[in-house]
Amino acid sequence: MTATVVSLVPNRAFSWDLSKFSIVLIDGIGGVPSPQGVGHTSSVRRASILTPGLGILSRLRNDVSVWLVYWKMLTLRNFVSVVASLCLCSDAILAQGTSNLFDPAKYRADVFLPNDSVEVPFEIQQGRPVVRVRVNGRGPYVFGIETGSPVVVLGPALVQALKLTPTPDEFDDDDKNLLFLDSLTLGAAQFRKVVAETYDDDLPGMDGLLGLDAYYDVLMTVEGPTHRLRFTRGTLPEANGRDVIELHPIAGQLYTIESMVGHMPMRALFDTQNLGGFLFDPAYSATMQLVSPPIETDSIGWPGINNQLYISKRTRLNGDIQLGPVTFQRPFIDISAQAGLIDSSAVNNFGWEVLQHFTWTLDQRSRRVRLSSSQDVIPPPPAYGKFGFSTDRKNVVNEIVPWAQRQGLRMGDQVLSVNGIPHSKASHDTSAASPYRGIAPIQLVIRRGKTTKRIRLTKQIILP
Repeated sequence: MTATVVSLVPNRAFSWDLSKFSIVLIDGIGGVPSPQGVGHTSSVRRASILTPGLGILSRLRNDVSVWLVYWKMLTLRNFVSVVASLCLCSDAILAQGTSNLFDPAKYRADVFLPNDSVEVPFEIQQGRPVVRVRVNGRGPYVFGIETGSPVVVLGPALVQALKLTPTPDEFDDDDKNLLFLDSLTLGAAQFRKVVAETYDDDLPGMDGLLGLDAYYDVLMTVEGPTHRLRFTRGTLPEANGRDVIELHPIAGQLYTIESMVGHMPMRALFDTQNLGGFLFDPAYSATMQLVSPPIETDSIGWPGINNQLYISKRTRLNGDIQLGPVTFQRPFIDISAQAGLIDSSAVNNFGWEVLQHFTWTLDQRSRRVRLSSSQDVIPPPPAYGKFGFSTDRKNVVNEIVPWAQRQGLRMGDQVLSVNGIPHSKASHDTSAASPYRGIAPIQLVIRRGKTTKRIRLTKQIILP
């Protein structure tokens, strides 16, 4: 019995031999959008496709807008039998499907830490934590600190500058874009024989991503409030459910962490390269108590991940989220099908807007994370609103709503500064000090033709 699944997105076609419960790739996989926006390698994309049982059907539903499914079956009874068989055999499918996926533990780097501990500063660029890295003795280059990719990822400009060529024959994995780097150097820390994957599209504001495999054998500590990154030898203590929490692996590659959303335990990928905060899949959000129905806020998507956009909706949770020792009171949550594009067991995502409140230590070998914060409670965020415009990479207004037009802003205006801060910097600031946060009016300096103008802009409140 065979089912052929064809999507309207190019380069996506699969043939399922349901009698053997296997999935055979017909055509190459185009980039699958990730909630992180960048850095999810083709290994991760394979993991999402090989989700067992009903997860396969759910995964396909969330993956693209429209699928055309031609089932060579004549009766509903046959279809039900196939689905039931898939569910009963899900463990076997998972064992078969994940056997060739990239495993950070298998290709772990050799790590050299003077005095078993090295600390370096990191920065926030375009809303993401980044660190300066030397690659094969050259650089420094800007790398994103990444917990959402199993491997180090290299952007095309860096690959070209270093004249790197993939060497797939050195790996058991069937990924054709993998290679070994001689070294990655961060301060006095050096990671040798590092597996990396070349990436065909630009990474926003970065030369590469520091993925999980590089620091598998050491503890990595990220101090969100002070912007310090530390690598040490050692092991975290046993999980206690409070500040030391068990990590749950996804297909052996990525990790989720458990939190309490209201009164419900819920797992989510913790992802340093996700610009947002609490991102949930619609299937999970349907079970939550919300202050009001979600409203559409944005179409989210990132360059290099097939440029597909997903509608994002926002609302306020009528309850709290407990993550480790910190309680987030009545936070805003974002809801998008983009959240569920890794694996059916990890459809939610906690991004940098949340993680920046913590100092956290990741222990991949023991599968634990330790969370600490100077704040036991994060108070409810203020009302959510929009200033009603967006800009392109040259800071030129390319979208505008009547609300902003009535206050004097126009399409084509170039925004030079916001409250005295260069717009290119202010627009990517995710901290509480950002002029775009909160509900206070902002002062814009814009260039219109040959004229410079000042415009006072207030927010249109959307969610109280």
